Amino acid sequence: MADTELSAYLDASFGDSVRLDYGTGHELAFCAFLLCCFKLGIFSSDDFFHIGALVFPAYNELVRELVVSFRLEPAGSKGSWGLDDYFFLPFYWGSAELLHQGLLSPSSVNDKDLVKLYSESYIYFAGISFICEMKGGPLSVTSPLLYSISQVQSWKKINSGLLQMYQVRFLSIVSKASHFPLSKSI
Repeated sequence: MADTELSAYLDASFGDSVRLDYGTGHELAFCAFLLCCFKLGIFSSDDFFHIGALVFPAYNELVRELVVSFRLEPAGSKGSWGLDDYFFLPFYWGSAELLHQGLLSPSSVNDKDLVKLYSESYIYFAGISFICEMKGGPLSVTSPLLYSISQVQSWKKINSGLLQMYQVRFLSIVSKASHFPLSKSI
């Protein structure tokens, strides 16, 4: 039974093959897959760092390639009012990754050279880089909410604000939760 549920979460992690779209519900399915793996003992809490530093960024990179290769539409996008057309968690986890470094401020994401330089080192910058590549304009035009967030003075405030936003805009919405394959055996 667990393998059936694991495969359902994993299958849901890469977009919808009928609608040809990808969005935050799909990235949440990947997180559910990882949680189920943890609950089943496939990995332990000792593996959390590597999952955050290696597995999740690799998943994001693969999905970005799928989005581009298959021209996946944003799933349920709110357009310019959304954080990003495809992703949310790389910005939340990416802001957490930047909490204790002293080099890059939130406004650094508005410098194209810094974004390019740090896009392979930091999840948040990789997300900004993908938006810039896909949309081809300044962040203030292509992603006004992320641009607005870049004006906040600390990564700590950004991180706590993104968590609140995720809880309100994604986790608490019944219509989104109704499409999520809930586990019965794990």
